[in-house]
Amino acid sequence: MTLAALLFSAGLTLSPQQADIVQRVVGEGKPECLVYRPDETEAPCRPVFSVTAGVHVNAWANGEEIRLSHAAVMRLNREEFALLVAHEVAHYLLGHRASSPAAELAADQLGAQLACRAGYDPAAGLSLRRYLAAGSTHPRRQQRRAVILAVACQRQSATFAR
Repeated sequence: MTLAALLFSAGLTLSPQQADIVQRVVGEGKPECLVYRPDETEAPCRPVFSVTAGVHVNAWANGEEIRLSHAAVMRLNREEFALLVAHEVAHYLLGHRASSPAAELAADQLGAQLACRAGYDPAAGLSLRRYLAAGSTHPRRQQRRAVILAVACQRQSATFAR
């Protein structure tokens, strides 16, 4: 079974480019974490992705699954999509089960690092509308932008042919 088949729940439709972005961002999954299968094989722990109905660009992680709104899949450019996926993968890797300003900032920082490691420019993804949201569980836009821009990103564009 391919990595893409393991990552995505049934019915998820991503373009080949989006599937590639997800695979690059997820990488090897959680360090030192293995899933044991009924056929006695092992695989690294990786989140399962699904797409839900939604007219607003959004995504969320619940500890094991990452859900992307239909609008996120349809409207975002490559860099925005990579930053959104990386932010949610960061929640997964950090073990976040609930949202808080501190959790969001930690996911912003690690997400920017993951996007960069995967060959994408986090600063170019900041046009993502999701980062405009603020509230009791999400910090102000300026604070989130500062955390992402503080990540030193020296992309290896030759390594990540697109």
